Amino acid sequence: MAVFVIIFFMKPTQLSDYTGCAADRAISGTTYFGDTPVENMDVSVPKQNKSTRTDNFGNFQLSLDFTAIEDKLGIHLQNKELRVDTVYTFTKEQLAKSLDIKIKKYCVACTQKDSTGAVVNQKTTCSASASYIEDYIKGFTQAGVAQGRTVECTRQ
Repeated sequence: MAVFVIIFFMKPTQLSDYTGCAADRAISGTTYFGDTPVENMDVSVPKQNKSTRTDNFGNFQLSLDFTAIEDKLGIHLQNKELRVDTVYTFTKEQLAKSLDIKIKKYCVACTQKDSTGAVVNQKTTCSASASYIEDYIKGFTQAGVAQGRTVECTRQ
C-alpha cells in the first residue's frame, strides 16, 4: 500500500493523463435532401483535413480531433448532381450526437402548351440551389416562348 501511495503522489500525471484517448472521436450523421437520404454526398471538415462520402442511406462518419474544436465547427457538404456546395456550422455539443443534416429542396414544375392549349412539354426539376431553379425557369420559359408556346411554371 505504501508503494502505491508513493507512486501515486510522485507521478500523478502518468496515472490521470488520458487526453490522447479522448482527443480523437468519431462524429456521425445522415444527410437529407428534403426527406430523402442522399448517397455520395461529400462531407468534409476543412480545418482538420478530414473527408468522407455518405453511403447508400445518406450516413457518414468522420474521426475528428475534439481538442482542436473550439466552440463551433463547420462541416462542408458538396454534391454536384444536387448543386450543393455549402457549410453547416455545429456546436461542439451538437457534434456529440448523431447529426441529421437537412438540405433545403427547391422544386419547380413547368409546362409548355401550344396554341390549342395542348401540353407539348412538361418537366419537373429539383435542386438545393434556389438560383439554379430561377435560371431553369428562365431557360424553360425562353425556349417555350421562342417556339410560340405558352409557359407556366409553379414552384413546389
